[in-house]
Amino acid sequence: MNEKNLPTYLGDFLRNLRKSKKLRLEDLADENLSPFTISLFERNEQQSMDTAKKIVNKLGYSWEDILQQLTEEIEQEDSFTLTGNELYFRILETQTLVELNDQPEGIERINDLNMRNDSLYAIARPYFKGIYLLKKDKVDQAIQCFHDSIIQSHAQPEWSYLNIESMSYRHLALIAHQKRKTEEALHNIAQGLTTYVDQGIRTYPKYRLLIDQINYLHHIGQTDTAFANAEKLWTERKEIPVTRLLLELINLYGQLLHQKNCGDGAIAIIGDGIYLARQSRDPDMSMTLWTTLGELSYQNNEWDLAKDCFETALKLSAKTSQKHLISKAHRHLGELYLEEREWSMADEHLTRSLEQCHSADDTLSIWQLLIKKHVYQGDYEQALQFCKHAMLIAKDSSYPKEKEAIRLLEAQCSAQLYYAT
Repeated sequence: MNEKNLPTYLGDFLRNLRKSKKLRLEDLADENLSPFTISLFERNEQQSMDTAKKIVNKLGYSWEDILQQLTEEIEQEDSFTLTGNELYFRILETQTLVELNDQPEGIERINDLNMRNDSLYAIARPYFKGIYLLKKDKVDQAIQCFHDSIIQSHAQPEWSYLNIESMSYRHLALIAHQKRKTEEALHNIAQGLTTYVDQGIRTYPKYRLLIDQINYLHHIGQTDTAFANAEKLWTERKEIPVTRLLLELINLYGQLLHQKNCGDGAIAIIGDGIYLARQSRDPDMSMTLWTTLGELSYQNNEWDLAKDCFETALKLSAKTSQKHLISKAHRHLGELYLEEREWSMADEHLTRSLEQCHSADDTLSIWQLLIKKHVYQGDYEQALQFCKHAMLIAKDSSYPKEKEAIRLLEAQCSAQLYYAT
């Protein structure tokens, strides 16, 4: 064992050594070695021999002692590898911690497991770590983890029935969609469906991918294909294993039915979804479905009914952690009041929508409504100022349609000011 091949294992080893001595990161830190640096080293995210030797010294060992201990541990690794039920339990435990609790404890737990030669661990570790990093908005690192998981899945086909590869593609698709790269998202969904292994159990990955596919097709305006896929999936709705997925399908299918001029059918399906969401005590989907019902009513020019729907959605806001749902309902109410020339109410809801907004897409939509408000009021100078602000948000090339719409509003305002003078 020499220094060159230490970095692969050293972080895990020193973490375990520190914990065996019941020491915190802060206990090892000093003016030349921060807790953050130690943490990065232990997670194998930022390693250097200089940092390693400082940590070793703080732990009270010589470098030669560590080399010897590490060599012995690696040579005996097979005797420590978890197998069978214990391994399965640890993987399930880690998944629960990472996906449900959003806690770093999940990553700590899987890093602590001594399973470096175990094929399932090799696949599961980057996948769970990718989910955790995605929750922490460390998107680039998450992407790398999901790619690593796919590579490991190819290397260990005996674990393909767990569908970690297909779900890795699903998360890559989600990231691409959030970046407004919907064609790339659809490609990843197709890859996920291709690699999905149907074992008759654990069908969640299949239906998750199919519903995402419908959503992305709908998002880019491929309504006919999205509708055909939704209709086909609707015939299998009793097979969908998770109520949340069924509610997502109901929400999408209702919107697509409305676009296909099946208004009554759309409202009936959304109504059934609202009932199911209430029965399953899912405030997020309840809020989503009430908002969708409001959108359909608004499109039918039933403005009072639409208001009632959006206000009902907002009554659920205290029970949801999804701020974008709150923002969306406020935005729709702001738009309604704007069309009714109720300026103060429009301002109130659009302001609240901005406060809860978390994405550039939603922010841009709100600013476009604020521009319209000033245009409706004849305040073209203020509208132009808002256009400039909106263009700053839309400067990314991912927003070509929005840029065009803002430029059109800008031209209209400039023309009005020109003729006024």
